[in-house]
Amino acid sequence: MKAKDNIKDNIYAILYRREIASDGKYIFFPCQCVEGYYDSSDKSFIDIYGNIYYSCNNYTMLNTNQAFTYYYDSHLNDIMNMMQTGDPETAVSLFYDKLKSNILIGNVNDQEGVIEIFEITGEKLESIISNISFDTKNGKGKVTLTKAQLIEILRDVQSEDKIKVLLDKVDAMEKLSSSKKNADLSVMITLSNLMSEKNISKAKEKEISSSLEEEVEPSKKVSDLSDEDKKMELSLIRDTTNDAYGYIISRMVGQDDSVQTVLGAVVNNIYAESPEQLIKPFIIGGTGSGKSYLFKLIQKGLDIPVIIVDCNQLVQSGYEGKMIDDVLKDLYLLCDRDLEMTEHAVVVFDEIDKIGDKGATVSEIGVQQTLLKFLEGQKYVVNMDKSELEKVVIDTSMMSIAACGAFEGLKEKDKSVGFAKSDTKEKITIEKLVKNCGMIPELLGRFNLYVEYNEVTEEMIRKQLEESESSPTKIKQDFYLQNYGVNLVFTKTFIDRLIGDAMKRKTGFRGVDQVVNQSLSQVNFKLQTSSTVYSEVVISEETIDDPKKYVLK
Repeated sequence: MKAKDNIKDNIYAILYRREIASDGKYIFFPCQCVEGYYDSSDKSFIDIYGNIYYSCNNYTMLNTNQAFTYYYDSHLNDIMNMMQTGDPETAVSLFYDKLKSNILIGNVNDQEGVIEIFEITGEKLESIISNISFDTKNGKGKVTLTKAQLIEILRDVQSEDKIKVLLDKVDAMEKLSSSKKNADLSVMITLSNLMSEKNISKAKEKEISSSLEEEVEPSKKVSDLSDEDKKMELSLIRDTTNDAYGYIISRMVGQDDSVQTVLGAVVNNIYAESPEQLIKPFIIGGTGSGKSYLFKLIQKGLDIPVIIVDCNQLVQSGYEGKMIDDVLKDLYLLCDRDLEMTEHAVVVFDEIDKIGDKGATVSEIGVQQTLLKFLEGQKYVVNMDKSELEKVVIDTSMMSIAACGAFEGLKEKDKSVGFAKSDTKEKITIEKLVKNCGMIPELLGRFNLYVEYNEVTEEMIRKQLEESESSPTKIKQDFYLQNYGVNLVFTKTFIDRLIGDAMKRKTGFRGVDQVVNQSLSQVNFKLQTSSTVYSEVVISEETIDDPKKYVLK
C-alpha cells in the first residue's frame, strides 16, 4: 500500500468489478464510489485506506490480479456542481446513482497497448433485457433475457458493430415466431438506440457530463397508451393474474378471498411507479393456514423473486444473528446479482408476531424499529464478501413488502377478532395488535392492507388432501405408480385419523406431509429392495402408529 503523502486534493471514483468475458474482452460492473486521490506516477487511483486501483482502460490493469478497477474519477467540487447540491454526501450519492447501472465493455488492443472502453447505459441495458416484445393474434408476448444470455451478448460485442449480436438474436426470434401458426410478429424496439455507440475512453470528462445530464424518456403509463395498446396491456395484466390465480387455488384451498387480495396487491406492485402506489399486506392467520405457502405459490405463478424472512432469526445491529443486510445479500444473490430485480422483489417477513409478543424485549423492539426503516424505504450499503471490497447499494423503497403472523394473543384476548366461527367477527385494528401483541404502532402503520385468513377446518384439510394439486397423498400416489408400478391406497380410516390429529394439534395443514412420509417409511424400503412385483399397497390408520403395518398385494 502507498502512503497518503502526495495528496493534492481528494477525488471520488467509481469502482468496477471486472469479469473476463472471453479472450481480449472484459465486462466491468459498478460496485461502489470511493474517496481517494490520483497518483500520476503510475496512473493509479488510491483510496483513503491505501488500496491501489488501475483504470479500466489502463493496459497495466491486465498485469494485475486485482478484481476491481476504477473509472469516472472527479473532484468533489466538480461533483457538487454537476449534481447541483452543496451537500458533499448527497452529491456523491447522486453521482454514484447516476452511474451505478452502467456497464463497461473493454476490448483489449494489444498492438496499441490500450483497452478500448465502450459503455452500455442502464436505460439501454434495461431495453436489451426486458423490452424485446412482439404481438401475435393471440395476445402480446415479451422475451426477457437471463443474465447468462445477456453475458453471451456482451461477450460478442464488437467495437465496430456493437449491435450485431443483438440483431442476430432478434432475427432468430423472428424465425422462431414466424414458424408458429397464427403469429404476426413485429419487434417493438429500435435496435439502433439500444446500445451506446460512443468510445468514451478518448473523451472521458466530456462523456461524464453528457451521460449525467442525459434526459431519459419516461416509460409510458397505461393511461398514456392508445386505445388498442391499452386493451393489449390490460389484457396482459388480466391474463397474468388469472393464470397465477388458477395455479394457486389448484394447490391451496379455503382461502380464496385472501388469495385474491394478496395476489392483487403483488400484481399491483409489479406495475407501481412510485412508493406511494405500493400495497403492503399484513396477513394474520392461524398456524398451518398457508400464509407463507401462498407467497411460494405466487413466486411460481408469477415467476418473480420472493424471499421469505423468518423474523425469529432477525436481530438489530450489534446482536448476534441475521441482520437486514444479510437478508438483502441473500435477496441480491437470489436475483442473480440483478440490482433492478432485487429492488423490485417481494420480501415477506414471516412470524412477525414473534418479535412483538406482549412483554417484548429491548432486542425484539429493536428489530421492529429496524423493519420500520426497511419499510419506509432506505438505501443499504451491503457487503457481498468478508473483505468488504464488493459493496452493493440496495434501495428498498420500491420493494413489494408483506408480513405474516399467527398472533395467538388475539385469539386469547378476543375470540371475536378474526378467528371466531360466527359471522360477527370484529375488524382487526392497530390498537388491538399494539395492546394484545406488543407491536409498535409505527411499524403497523406502514402496512396499508390487513388480511385475515379463514380458520382451518376439517373440511378444508380433507379438500386439500383429496382435491389439491399439492396434496401429499396425491403426490405420493403419482410417484408410486410412476416409479414402482404400484397403486398406493390410503384408507378412509387413515385420512380421518390424519385430519383428526392435525385438528387436535392445531397445526392446520402443517405436519400432514410429515405424517404421510413417516407412514410410508417402511414400505418405501420394501418396494425398493424386493424382487417381488406388487400391484397395490394399502395404508391404514394402523400404519400411522406403526409404519410396518401396511398391506402389499
